[in-house]
Amino acid sequence: MIMKNINTLVNQPTTHLAKLFQYTRELKYLNRCVQSWLPSPLNQHVSVANVKTGVLFLLVDSAAWASKVRFMTEQIKNQWRKRLSQYPVLVQIKIKVQVVHVAKPRKIKTKRALSKQSASHIQDAANVITDKKLKAALEKLASRVNR
Repeated sequence: MIMKNINTLVNQPTTHLAKLFQYTRELKYLNRCVQSWLPSPLNQHVSVANVKTGVLFLLVDSAAWASKVRFMTEQIKNQWRKRLSQYPVLVQIKIKVQVVHVAKPRKIKTKRALSKQSASHIQDAANVITDKKLKAALEKLASRVNR
């Protein structure tokens, strides 16, 4: 029932949702076209963000790739003229760097266990050391035995 309602909304050309759905299809198509015109691996770092009154907006994931795309703008415009004549003439290409931040996994603090045998060895070492600070540090460490 719900799927039928969604399909009805998407497929009726008068609804805003249908217009939005059609626009996203066009952007997806243009994205595939632009990526096919660019050499690998550059094409993996570029995506079409928008097309508006003769301006193509591209998103690039780093400044280095943006520089390489800038060198390719005339080639993109030429391909656009040759292959996408149904769209308005491309006057300008604007490039925006949008760095993708990947969340780093949290480090899980693990409580380290000190065996009784290790604690005993550390305590034995502390008993024969004359340096007071080192002796105190070793005794403190030996007291952290995992019981």
